[in-house]
Amino acid sequence: MGCFILKGTLEASGLSFSNYGKDAGGPTFGAIGVIDWKRDGKGHVGIVVGMHKGKVVLLGGNQGGRRFGGGAVNLSEYSLSSFSAFRLPTGVRPMPMDSDLPEGVPDAAGSFGATR
Repeated sequence: MGCFILKGTLEASGLSFSNYGKDAGGPTFGAIGVIDWKRDGKGHVGIVVGMHKGKVVLLGGNQGGRRFGGGAVNLSEYSLSSFSAFRLPTGVRPMPMDSDLPEGVPDAAGSFGATR
């Protein structure tokens, strides 16, 4: 096991990750998933951790809305069409694209509680 420090974008906007590092070529385990809500430059980012019923599962913060105080860190699922980019930090190798991402385990309601 190793450890390394990644430099972020130093910006608060999720969309600042749109050109971060290098293109992952799609949803790849550990990639940064970038969502562009197409509303006044608003977006969201999270780390791709799997797939569930054809949707991308992200580990992210500020997911949960008012019910969770607006700042919950959790797993949420999003349709593939929601994403504008999947990025990997420079120097990080992608998981081979022919490998399946791990299937997630949904909650009792059958989902990851997506916030959008």
